[in-house]
Amino acid sequence: MLIDIVHDTPEINRLADMLVEYNATLVANALTVDADAIGVGDDFGTQRALMMAPAVWRRFFKPRYRALLEPAVRAGKAIFFHSCGCIGPLLEDLAEIGARAIWPQLSLFDTRELARCCRQLGLAVQIHPDRGDLMQRGTPAQIRDAVLRLIDDFATQDGGSWLYLEIDPGFPWPNVQALFETAIQLRRQGERP
Repeated sequence: MLIDIVHDTPEINRLADMLVEYNATLVANALTVDADAIGVGDDFGTQRALMMAPAVWRRFFKPRYRALLEPAVRAGKAIFFHSCGCIGPLLEDLAEIGARAIWPQLSLFDTRELARCCRQLGLAVQIHPDRGDLMQRGTPAQIRDAVLRLIDDFATQDGGSWLYLEIDPGFPWPNVQALFETAIQLRRQGERP
């Protein structure tokens, strides 16, 4: 499939257009019921880099996403984009096609730099502690420290980011407790006058 995308074959273009057409009905349905936001996502990165050259992504995917999301953008709906992997080179493109919030794989970024870049682009960031190594093999103290560092790096109290919690199979219970207790503590601190 990736080879077909690089070579821009008619078959892969036909398939991609069919997927856009199908997903456009989902966007239209969401607009019909006056949804607040539209969520989309594709994993475009590996643990080290994009799966393809940025120019290939911009030629093949960007116009399709722009066409898919344009009705929602025109309707003033927020666009939320999820992508795992190293997607740093695409952040500006995501903002250009209408994304206003992203859910990146934070463990692959310098989070202070990501926060700076996203603020500049007007992209809010869903802060999600690393579900792989940290939540499965870290200690409760490491989890607490990591969450507090992310909240600080993204200056969550100033807006533009939020903490997202999720439990996966394999998380030791003390780590789950540490994650939620830290979030509850942060919430209480934020509610003080």
